[in-house]
Amino acid sequence: MNFMKTRSNIILYFILLIPFSVKAQQTKEEIVSIKIGDTYEIIIRKPKIFDTAKSYHLVYFTDAGIKSGKVILSQAEENIKNCILIGIAHKGDWDTKRQRDFIPSDAGGYNDKNFGQASRFFLFMKDELIPYLDKKFTKQKSKVFIGHSFGGLLALYMSMRENKLFDHYYAISPSVWANYKELMKIEKQYASINKRYNSSISIYAGSLEFLNKVLSSSQEFYNTVKGRNYTGLSISYTTLDGVNHYGIVPKIVPGILKQLH
Repeated sequence: MNFMKTRSNIILYFILLIPFSVKAQQTKEEIVSIKIGDTYEIIIRKPKIFDTAKSYHLVYFTDAGIKSGKVILSQAEENIKNCILIGIAHKGDWDTKRQRDFIPSDAGGYNDKNFGQASRFFLFMKDELIPYLDKKFTKQKSKVFIGHSFGGLLALYMSMRENKLFDHYYAISPSVWANYKELMKIEKQYASINKRYNSSISIYAGSLEFLNKVLSSSQEFYNTVKGRNYTGLSISYTTLDGVNHYGIVPKIVPGILKQLH
């Protein structure tokens, strides 16, 4: 009888332990940004079998609290075994805050306190978030950034900035059209004083994204940048047939993560 009771307790212990250990690999914390004057939720997911002696790819991505970010966070364990996922989520009115944080205005485009402040978000990434997480995760293979829609626009914008924050930028359906194609104006200014573009970029768009102007404007960015013959630049463009603005994320993300080995 005592043997059966002990055996039952052991089984119950492992039943309780397994889901807890899996859940423990995803954590949330709040980061207060002085640069922006706002608070962000940072969602971190580590592999189930996490080795503190191993180096991992740090995969930063936007929109962790809404559809595209949730797709990344919910990836199969096999896809993230070499990665630490770092999702940035807005608190409160995410629709307005995305336009504030991800749309640039550096070339004189429209901006107000709730729009066109990507330059401040870049400083949040550079001076606040990344230094903080570098202290938490000292063993790194690389840092990459994945952005979708306005987040993809942010990826391309950050790739042009003076500091190399990431080893690779993945811009999925980037909204290059936003703010009257402000990104194209920024690139034109950049090209007037720079011959080097020290970034590695992958751009993806769906063939069905012609009505939202993503397909044409992202192709324009790619063709323009490619035609500059910048030194130090690696850039690719992929169109996915039969895919729309939201269907593209689950199609692309698994392959991105799997290639990080």
